[in-house]
Amino acid sequence: NGGALSGGKADNAAGALFNKKDSGNVATWNLHVQIMPAADVATYRYDVTDVTKIWPHSDYPLNPVGKMILNRNPTNYHAEVEQSAFSPAHMVPGIEASNDKM
Repeated sequence: NGGALSGGKADNAAGALFNKKDSGNVATWNLHVQIMPAADVATYRYDVTDVTKIWPHSDYPLNPVGKMILNRNPTNYHAEVEQSAFSPAHMVPGIEASNDKM
């Protein structure tokens, strides 16, 4: 069934999320981050920017940040979604981007 849905409608998951919010429901996720001290980057057992690797929670536990709540659909898709690119100009002061190419 999943193959048929994705084969016939590539953005099925996005459409389901849009419809869920459009009907008054909200989508929520618990948001966590893993923090690695800069000093550990050079000495860690593998390249920490390798997207095929996962940092073990035993080394760098998940730190709860809060909840991500999507409670409305964008009214201006271009301005609210397409132009909300993640760029250094949009970073929270004191937070730096990593060397991760993703």
